[in-house]
Amino acid sequence: SSPAGVDDPGDACPNWLVDALMKRVIARLFSALGDKAAAVASSPATSPHAACMAANPQIYNEWLPTKIAACEASHRASARLVAAAPAAPERRWTSSLLRCFASPSAGKA
Repeated sequence: SSPAGVDDPGDACPNWLVDALMKRVIARLFSALGDKAAAVASSPATSPHAACMAANPQIYNEWLPTKIAACEASHRASARLVAAAPAAPERRWTSSLLRCFASPSAGKA
């Protein structure tokens, strides 16, 4: 079920279209993040983002890696369940990973 106020695009769009669009959006997002990371690495002394990272090390050293690890573990567990039950309905992996990452409880002990 969808959260309150959020429509499931599966009702109006086929899964292949949602998956293709999500992959494209995520690819662009990761490309932009990579470009920003390269800019920070090339001149950390003048980068506003490098200054922010230095001021908030807990986010980059503790929270973010924990969140990513929890989402990856959730994805692997879901993949094993689907593989064990071939008749299971098709899953939108990209969408489920994004929902996991946005979840406030993912990565909490």
